[in-house]
Amino acid sequence: MARVMQRGRGHLLATSQMIFEVIDDYRDEFPVSRVGRMLGVSRSGYYARRGRPRSQREMANRELDKKIDAVYDRSHGTYRSVFFHS
Repeated sequence: MARVMQRGRGHLLATSQMIFEVIDDYRDEFPVSRVGRMLGVSRSGYYARRGRPRSQREMANRELDKKIDAVYDRSHGTYRSVFFHS
């Protein structure tokens, strides 16, 4: 697991939110300290972040993700990036 997660970290886990979601996903199977170490997060940092309320930016990103998912579902998985521009 360590090798797979470390190799993919630069591409798959681009944001700290993604990193903390991976730790959440694996915390029942592996110690938080072990998964955190592989991802460059301390155990105390993980629990400190977990206890904080979500930022305005994170909430806005989640809303945007929902909108993108809805467009994707309506297009039956055929949307293209040219449809998304500011």
